[in-house]
Formats: sequence, structure tokens, C-alpha cells
Amino acid sequence: MSELIIQVFGTLGAGGAESRMMDVYRNIDKQHVQFAFVTLDKSKNQFYEKEILSLGGSIIKISSPKEKGLMRHFSELLSTFKYLKQQGAIAIHSHTLYHCGIVCMAARVVAIPVRIAHSRNTDTLNGKTFVGRMQVNIGKVLIKIFATHCLALNKECAEYLYGKGCIESGKATVLPNAIDLTKYKMKKRAQLPNVPDDALVIGHVGRFQPMKNHTFLIDFFAKFHTLYPESYLVMVGDGPQRQEIAEKVESLNLSKYVRFLGLRNDVYALMPCFNLFVFPSIFEGLAGVLLEAEAAGIPCLVSDTIPSTADMNLGLIKFISLNKDLSEWCEEAAYLLEQEKPDYSVIEAAFKKRHFTLEQEISDLYSIYGV
Repeated sequence: MSELIIQVFGTLGAGGAESRMMDVYRNIDKQHVQFAFVTLDKSKNQFYEKEILSLGGSIIKISSPKEKGLMRHFSELLSTFKYLKQQGAIAIHSHTLYHCGIVCMAARVVAIPVRIAHSRNTDTLNGKTFVGRMQVNIGKVLIKIFATHCLALNKECAEYLYGKGCIESGKATVLPNAIDLTKYKMKKRAQLPNVPDDALVIGHVGRFQPMKNHTFLIDFFAKFHTLYPESYLVMVGDGPQRQEIAEKVESLNLSKYVRFLGLRNDVYALMPCFNLFVFPSIFEGLAGVLLEAEAAGIPCLVSDTIPSTADMNLGLIKFISLNKDLSEWCEEAAYLLEQEKPDYSVIEAAFKKRHFTLEQEISDLYSIYGV
């Protein structure tokens, strides 16, 4: 009989946390370990829903605190975790930032022994108001009390959620995002819709939300396109700001050169289509999509708000301030486009050296879960 691990997500969409854990889920020994996914999103047909069920996993959808209020939400967590404990759950792994605190508290009430908080970001838009800051701070306190393990993508993510010095004191452990390198070794290449074969393609992958800074991305491309008229911008993802960004593209008369691909499950095959990856986020955790770009050997122009741990030292990443003029962004883009790409063997060696491989992550998780 396989051991049951509960995975808690805000949604089962195509975000970085979900995608990385799906890589793990596809490759674990399901005769030995099985996952039950709890999502705070009750919508139907979420991105990974069908695949999870096909792999033998279970999904339970509950209301978010915003929908039903905190007390109703906590009650749902308790009843859900109690049921899963009866099904044999031995650990819970939460990927919901400061919300991990209430998750771990509910898991403690129903006596789930291993309670993991996993920090995947260095900030949250919810912390920009007084009420939001209160929620964040309370969540952090609950994590300290009820989590048995505190994981983070890097030191910056750890210190945001668990406090300064948490790595050095042993209170938190860095478990970086890992990449399934076998996908990139195959060198599969997707077909971009309505993009000429000889086009210069700027790529971006990310949810359409403020932290991803799509407005800046469009402004950059508008400037870049005046210098490289043969260039196209391809954006992968979906989200609340998609329509707003589409309207901006149209207002700048760029619709002919911009493609919205929506949610995709073949990002690894899209990456080789890009000549340059541009990522101007306002804040990020590790930015796993940058690791994907590097695994594909694609040069990346990124905002300097992104932790330097995303750089695999392959000469593919250039950090630049969002305060710099767009002309400087274009100059750096031109420089990156002239650089030679590293061979796959060099890329593979760099990922293995940093332990950013799927095999290492699964081994580490097995140890933490106690399986």
C-alpha cells in the first residue's frame, strides 16, 4: 500500500509551483507514494486536474478564505484533513505562502505528523494593505508554531516567510525547484502559430497578473520592435490581466506581431522557438521558468528583482533594473542575441552541480515525508 501525501495549492493551474510538483508527481513511484491534492479553487476543469486523476491521484476542492470567510475555510480544512488522515495520510505539503500557517494548524489538530510549509516567493500583493499585512504576519506566526518542516526555493524566499537567519539556524531548509532535464535533452520543438520561420522571437511565460509586469514587457517590445521590425512577441499563460494587456497591444498597433498562446503543457517544446526570453517581474521566488529557459539554452533578459540563484552560470542570464531606460533594455537584449549558446552537456553538468535535478528533489522529498 502506498503512503499518502497531501499537497495543498491555491489552484491546480499552470503556475510554477504546480508545474514543478507535477514534474515530481509524474516521476514518483506510485506503488510507494501517492498524492492527494487539495485546492482552494472550486472551479471545474483546472489545468492539471485531468492529468492528476489519470495518474491515480485524488482531488478535493474547498472554498478559499475570501469566498466563505476564515472560520468556514478552517472548518473545511479540518474536515478534509480528517478524512484524508483516515485514508492514511502521513504528511501534508502546503505551497500557499503565508496561508501555510492555517494549513499546518488544521493538520496538527487532526494529528498529521509531518506538516510542511514551502515558501516559493519573496513577497505577496496581499501584504500591501493593513489587513493584508495582518494576514501575512499571523500566517507567519502560525507556521512557526505548527509546521514541522520549513522549505524554501532559496534563502530570499526562506527569510521572507520564516525570518532572517532561518537557514543558518537550521529552522528552514532550501529545496530548489528542479527541472526534468530529459524533456530538454529530446530537443522537441513546437510550432508557433502565425509566426514566420525566420522571425526573431521574444518569449515570455507567466500568469497575467501585476507581479509579472506584462505592461513593462509590452512597452519593451514596442521599443525593441522599432529596432528589429522582424521581431515577434510570444506570451504563454493566462490570468486576470490578459484582456487589459491585449488592449494595450492593440492600442500600440502591435497585434500583428504579438501572439497570446494561453495555457500550455509543452513549455519545454516552446522554449527552443524563442531567440530571447524576457522576464521583467516585480518580484519572484526562484522563477522556475527561467531554469526552463536555461535548460533549453535560451538567453534571458530579466529584472534584477529576481534572486541571483536563478542564474545557472551558463552565461545566459542578464539582470537589469526596471528603473533603466527601455533603450538600455534593448541594448542588453541585442548583446544577449549575439552570444553563443552552450552545448546541452554543459547545461546538464551545471544543473547537476547545483542539485537542480528531479532525481535529487524526489530523493529529498522522500526523506522529508518519511517514506
